[in-house]
Amino acid sequence: MAVIIKEKQDLTYLQWSHIRSSSGTAGSFLKSGSNLGGVKKYYKLSNFDPANGIVGHECVNEIIVDRLLTILGVPHLSYELINADIEVDGIQYNTWLCSSGLNKQNVNPFLLFVTPFLPLKNEAFPLS
Repeated sequence: MAVIIKEKQDLTYLQWSHIRSSSGTAGSFLKSGSNLGGVKKYYKLSNFDPANGIVGHECVNEIIVDRLLTILGVPHLSYELINADIEVDGIQYNTWLCSSGLNKQNVNPFLLFVTPFLPLKNEAFPLS
């Protein structure tokens, strides 16, 4: 289940970009990654506006969905919600962001799409 890290973390060393370092699509949210001590972590911010800073709540949505899918027993990418200081374009912000230890390139995209529909499987609509 999703972990929430309330104690402020210093993640100002991360470099944020719309471009992923994985095979997934770039998307519209700033992303970053780290590899500290051989442990890879991937980070995602909520909606960012250069004029107003971080203005969205999408990272909180990720945690809500993570918890719901865990309760339903659906395999999914798990996230941490982290309170952190970050720096984007030379400006420091305090925000909540998402982190995962698994990159989407390591997950079968067919499973991510089909798994939520498995409870609907029947003879008229076989998924296997």
